[in-house]
Amino acid sequence: MNYELSNLIIIATLLPFGGALLNGIFGKLISNRLSGIIASLTIGVSFVLFVIFYLYVVKNSKVPYVIEISNWLFLGKFQADISLLADRLSIIMSLMVTGVSALIHVYSIGYMEKEKGIKRYFSYLNLFVGFMLVLVMAENIVLMFVGWEGVGLCSYLLIGFWFSEEEKANAARKAFIVNRIGDLAFILGILLILSYFNTASFRLINDGAYKLPTTIAFFITILLFIGATGKSAQIPLYVWLPDAMVGPTPVSALIHAATMVTAGVYMITRLGNLFLMSEMTLAIIMLVGSFTALFSATIAITQNDIKKVLAYSTISQLGFMFSAAGAYAFSAAMFHLVTHAFFKAALFLLAGSVIHALSGEQDINRMGGLEKYLPHTSLMFWLASLTIAGIPPFSAFFSKDEILYKVFINENSVVPLAPKISYTMLIITSFLTALYISRLYFKVFTGDYKGSLKPHESPKVMLVPIYILTVLFAIFGPIGMGSGIGHILEIPARIFGKDLHLVNTFERLVGPSIASFGTISLDVSLEIFMIFISVIVAFAGWLLGRYLYCHQPSPVVEVINQKFYRVQNIIYRKYFVDEVYDFLIVKPYYYISRSLFELIDRVIIEFIIIGFIVKVTYITGYLLRFFQNGYLYKIICVGLIGLGILVYFMMGK
Repeated sequence: MNYELSNLIIIATLLPFGGALLNGIFGKLISNRLSGIIASLTIGVSFVLFVIFYLYVVKNSKVPYVIEISNWLFLGKFQADISLLADRLSIIMSLMVTGVSALIHVYSIGYMEKEKGIKRYFSYLNLFVGFMLVLVMAENIVLMFVGWEGVGLCSYLLIGFWFSEEEKANAARKAFIVNRIGDLAFILGILLILSYFNTASFRLINDGAYKLPTTIAFFITILLFIGATGKSAQIPLYVWLPDAMVGPTPVSALIHAATMVTAGVYMITRLGNLFLMSEMTLAIIMLVGSFTALFSATIAITQNDIKKVLAYSTISQLGFMFSAAGAYAFSAAMFHLVTHAFFKAALFLLAGSVIHALSGEQDINRMGGLEKYLPHTSLMFWLASLTIAGIPPFSAFFSKDEILYKVFINENSVVPLAPKISYTMLIITSFLTALYISRLYFKVFTGDYKGSLKPHESPKVMLVPIYILTVLFAIFGPIGMGSGIGHILEIPARIFGKDLHLVNTFERLVGPSIASFGTISLDVSLEIFMIFISVIVAFAGWLLGRYLYCHQPSPVVEVINQKFYRVQNIIYRKYFVDEVYDFLIVKPYYYISRSLFELIDRVIIEFIIIGFIVKVTYITGYLLRFFQNGYLYKIICVGLIGLGILVYFMMGK
């Protein structure tokens, strides 16, 4: 690669750090709005540079490129450099990260306008995006780990942005600690990789993965997957993500859509050849992903906090991505990751618009009828809701269809029934997704307004970014359509003897950078049949939600609440998972730590060791005070005696 293009990628990756430094160092000298503009411009310019690189290099198939910046670690024969990998996967991921993040930054200018510490906020936000770009663009897994830990640190800072409030500080600590559990497994996986491959380079790891013994491949990949469950909030390490909602809403959009939670899916895709060496790990990933998707969707139905509904929705949608990765469909996982970034960022920003209009209110039971007061927000929320529900022709319909089909036809699973079990859970989740998102929309925007303050529409600086995201999630779907949909749409063109090349466009786009299991036999008629099933399921969930919650709650809701109160309460309390973790892990850990503190710190260190030192020091001082008492004649006397003793021994020799 020529010098100019190398510099282009380096500058694009480092620009967010420059914005963080400007706001962090010179924040006191600039206004709040200028701080937001600087932060937004750094991400926006970074996005433009990645676009330029894509147009001039990636589009012409002149990838992959390795950009070596500096030597870094030398451990015997092992070496890990600070170097970037520019290929189709990393550039498309970087475009998504910077594009969505730039819109969230602009939105934040309006949303955070009256908050204190705004410069600190934008500094953290830029730092977050910078570390995510390091994670995405890293050429080796050690440098990826730097970005991996960086986004973990920034999530802690941003979730606890209002750290003076105990609830929000605790949520930040919870996110940090839960992620450290996953990160420990990730570190162990990295150490195993370094010991067996003697390299950290993704290219060399993927190229040499076929030589790895199956048992070792299992241990490496399962450790990496545990790390991914922490960062991407999958069972059992998902519990931090719902509590992260206490941070500012734009932070929720950034974490849930374009940055931190996508890291696990990206890491597995990046090391696809390595994961292909362990069929057992892939089966576990598929089953855990599909169960997480279903589990979280059931909780989302019962939540009344507008942001928590979307939080559990994020966990559920990430489950779809992991299921696809476990079914060898890495491109389908990445396609849903990108579409999800668009519609989920929009949903969170729209939720922020509602909260902004209601002066901080987040309980959907105190809303209703907002379509009269917030027409722009209502329209875009409706479109985003249809999208996540999987209703055509919006983007999530295309990406979900591809995942459902690839999971169903997965014939390579070491667990024979795993694909069918996963598909069943995912299709039920699709129904529940349409149900909980329609419940959310109709309870917030239809019926009678239940609040006391008059709502007001958000300013343009908040609405324009959402409009852009709405356009993206509305039109992005056909880019990655599967073979069944592609063949349906190509039928009219083929009548006239033309091929529109509509099949698997996204897969062809990222294909050279993603591991491939080989040729998978596709049954177009089966996929078309399954498309109709997914469409029927999506419409059934949406229409049921409309019937139950549009305008006035249906009497059916009251009957369900009365007859299934206990079940509903269990689900509303999130199956008491937090309480179980607290009982089995947190409290025993606390009591063990407290006991060790009392025994080691108080008894052994303070009483025995330090106490002994104190007593010896005291006794020594007590004896010496007879000689060092401040009287000059006594000091001279002791000195003369000492001198005499010294002379005696010297004369004796």
